[in-house]
Amino acid sequence: MKFLGIVSTLLLPLILAAPTQKSTLPIVELDYVKQQATFETPEYVVYKNVRFAAPPLGDLRLRKPQPPLKETAVQNGNYSTKTSCASIMEGQEDCLFLDVYVPKLSSCDSKEKLPVLAWWYGGGYMVGSKDQTPIPPGWTNTSIGAKPYIFVAANYRLAALGFMAPDNQDIDANIGLHDTMAAMRWIGKYINKFGGDPNRVTVSGLSAGGGVVEHSLVSYGGKGTLLPYQQAILYSPGWMPEIDRTQRDHPWEAFKNATGCKDAACIRKLPTKTILQAQAWVIAHSDITRNPWFMPIVDGDFMPEEPLRLLQSGKVHKEVKSIVASNVRHEGNSFVPPDITPAEVESQFNRFSSNQTIVNKIKQLYPSDGTSNAHLNRFIDFISDIAFNCNSYHMARQWSADKKHSAHRYMFNVGTAQHGSDQAFTFGNAKGVDPYLIIQQQGWVTDYATKGADSLGDSWNWPEWDEDVGEGMWMNDTGMAVGKDYFGWPRYQERCQFIGDIIDKRH
Repeated sequence: MKFLGIVSTLLLPLILAAPTQKSTLPIVELDYVKQQATFETPEYVVYKNVRFAAPPLGDLRLRKPQPPLKETAVQNGNYSTKTSCASIMEGQEDCLFLDVYVPKLSSCDSKEKLPVLAWWYGGGYMVGSKDQTPIPPGWTNTSIGAKPYIFVAANYRLAALGFMAPDNQDIDANIGLHDTMAAMRWIGKYINKFGGDPNRVTVSGLSAGGGVVEHSLVSYGGKGTLLPYQQAILYSPGWMPEIDRTQRDHPWEAFKNATGCKDAACIRKLPTKTILQAQAWVIAHSDITRNPWFMPIVDGDFMPEEPLRLLQSGKVHKEVKSIVASNVRHEGNSFVPPDITPAEVESQFNRFSSNQTIVNKIKQLYPSDGTSNAHLNRFIDFISDIAFNCNSYHMARQWSADKKHSAHRYMFNVGTAQHGSDQAFTFGNAKGVDPYLIIQQQGWVTDYATKGADSLGDSWNWPEWDEDVGEGMWMNDTGMAVGKDYFGWPRYQERCQFIGDIIDKRH
């Protein structure tokens, strides 16, 4: 209870209202709001906290996002508190905002619209914010000679408010995925008003951010409205299959207990402060390494099947013409407790499936390496594949399957090469590293976003991915070089193919 008391003093229960004072900063007129820039520099103009959906409060709590409300006053994105989505010690319910960074070289009446690079943050579907994003890749690095582009970073709801999905309750499933799609569609509809080209949009994200992008690529089994982007960069796309459907009810029961409510109708009537306290409590008492509570799920609608099955069967949005599927060399190291015991590893393998034949095959595919830490190493390999690597593998396979599409593979192997360590190279804020490595990483990212997939081959000699050849681009301590992708090695292919084959047959 002391924890909840501390949280309640930090999280303010309010619907955010932006100041509307006049200034000389530019104003973009949308059909629901006049959005004024928040600040500018000699190089760019920034529109912070543009609403892409209605505030998800009251009756809209635990619901899919709805269109933004019309506002009569000019909004400039300045708020008295943080606009990140509610997490453990900060954030708000009223958080469905995005930021738009526009280079001064562009103007809204320019004849030539600029390409767009959009970003979604990671954080295990439990933490994170668009405000973690520093200056867009390459904007302050004149060494890479990047062409100008518009940058967008968007929020999505997290943890219980974004990914709680109990059976037979009055709650929408995969809310965070719907938030992401709403922001993508906002870009497709409105980015031209900021000088952007809706026909040259690249979406990107790391970890859970890459996961929400992956889920958009397979949303509705590839059917329905076309996606509002043309290419994607997925850095370590993160997603874990449900180990046990009954785990869906655990966070729901914990959330109800924290609010004192018995059903969703009661929860929708509670003040924001109570909701934020419950959200923080549930996150603090979950254990993502042993029992992940908050992940996208198969809901029979937005996600009709497991993503890997949709990828294997070609039920994807092929209007997206190219992807870059990226991984760091040691994805799973930070997700397995170093003190995990051999018995716990055995238990985790057994939990993965109720079919003992499948369990035995998994153990065979991840054998002991004969060291004193064999149990730890084999489980790290398994988590690396099931949560990150195999997502990239199956996307690369699908987008390299015909000549109308392309896939490129990128492997980051600098320093410890642990999960998430590549993000600082993308945004240029890595410390104590060779600046040349940052120039290279930002260089290929901005080339891809502004010039398209062909630039990777033309400027970087980066081959399109072909499973029979298995080559991709490595970033090592000495720089970028083409080399054998580890998915070119038969044992990695066998692992990911097997996981894809049985992902929906485990129970």
